[in-house]
Amino acid sequence: MADPTQLVPPLFYVFSASVAALVSRVLTHPLDTLRVRAQSETEYHPKRSPTTLLALLRNVIVNEGFSALYRGITVVLIFSVPALITYIGTYDTSKPIIAGILRLDVTSAWVHLLCGAIAEIASAVFWTPMEVIKSRQQVVLNDFGQSESVVVVTKRLIQQEGYSGLFKGYLLGVGVYVPQSITYFVVYEQLKMAFAAVLFPGVYPLPTATLPSWAVLISATIASAAGKSIAFAEIFPPIQLFILQEARFQT
Repeated sequence: MADPTQLVPPLFYVFSASVAALVSRVLTHPLDTLRVRAQSETEYHPKRSPTTLLALLRNVIVNEGFSALYRGITVVLIFSVPALITYIGTYDTSKPIIAGILRLDVTSAWVHLLCGAIAEIASAVFWTPMEVIKSRQQVVLNDFGQSESVVVVTKRLIQQEGYSGLFKGYLLGVGVYVPQSITYFVVYEQLKMAFAAVLFPGVYPLPTATLPSWAVLISATIASAAGKSIAFAEIFPPIQLFILQEARFQT
C-alpha cells in the first residue's frame, strides 16, 4: 500500500499555493493601495485626506485613473512566488531537521512553532524588498504625477541608500509576522491531526495528507483567524510607521 503522505507530490502544494497567492494578490491589491495611501495622506495631508474608503477610492480613480489602484503590482508578482516557495519549502524541509535536533516527533507543536518562525525569517528576505519597493510605487510620484517603474525605483533606492535600503524594515517585519506564522502553523497542523484521528481511527502515523478538502479548509481558516488575531494588536502600528517612513520620500 502506498504511503498516504506521498500521494500528492510536494511540488503540487507549492504550485497550488503560488497560484492562489498570485490570484489573491491581484484581487486585493487595490485595497492594499488604498490602505497605504490613506495612512500616508493622513500624516502629510490631514485636511485633504478622504474620511472614508469610498471617498478615497473615488478620489484616486477620478484624479489618477483606475490603474493607480494597481501601482506596485508588478513587484508583488515578481517577489510573491519565490517568497512563497521559500516560506513553504523552508517550513517543510526544516521539520525533520528540527525534530531530529530536539529529539521530538515531527507532529510536535514545538516543531511546528520553531519551523514556522524559521520559515518566516527566511522568506522575509523576499517579502521585505517587495514591501519597500511596492510602498514607494504606491505613494511616491514623479514630477509628472506618475508612478515610476520597478527598475527606476529600485535603482534610485540603491543609489541613495545602498543595497541595505531594500531590506529596510526587515527586523520590524519579522517581529510582526513571526508570531502570526507560528500561531498559524501550530493551529493548522494540530487541527489537521485532530481531523485525521477522527476520520481515520487507529491509523498511525496520522494520514493528514489524505484529509478531505473540507477538513483542510476548515483547519486553514481557523488557523488563519488565530494567526491574524495574535498579530492584530501589534501589526498596524509598526506597518503604519514603516509606510509613513517611506512616504517621507515625497517631501
